Amino acid sequence: MTSDLSLIFLYEGDGETANGRSHVELFSRIAQRTMRLLSQADAEGPGYEVDARLRPSGAQGLLVTSIDAFERYHQTRAEPWERQALVRARPVAATIGADEMAGRVARLPEETAYGQGEPEVGRLVALRARMQRELAGERPDRYHPKLGFGGLVDIEFLVQWLQMRHG
Repeated sequence: MTSDLSLIFLYEGDGETANGRSHVELFSRIAQRTMRLLSQADAEGPGYEVDARLRPSGAQGLLVTSIDAFERYHQTRAEPWERQALVRARPVAATIGADEMAGRVARLPEETAYGQGEPEVGRLVALRARMQRELAGERPDRYHPKLGFGGLVDIEFLVQWLQMRHG
């Protein structure tokens, strides 16, 4: 699956709303509505292809994650490719009036991507080889300029590894 937008939904603080809903339930509903809105076609054309699998534990994880849980996951269990994806992450929105949270969310991708040193090269090489095998679909008469050997993804992986090593 390719996507136009890869989204991670974060919230701060566990608890309940005034009507007794948990923050996870409330923010999950907001995230689902946001994804539906972004993917909906309108008069200008089709909506965005939205992907929320970059969240901790991928498609098996909760749609929304507390900031603390996100940090713990990336300190203890995240794969190098997950850190690699965060190199290009940019925060989009935060709760109005929550300047401290907005600042924390803005720093989070950078701290997570760069704060743990360079990723193990062998694991990234294995991931890249798997992508080439499973996604490029190359044959002697067909070259894939993005996913194939020497393609754009090779350059992307190298640049992101260098960013994580020296960032």
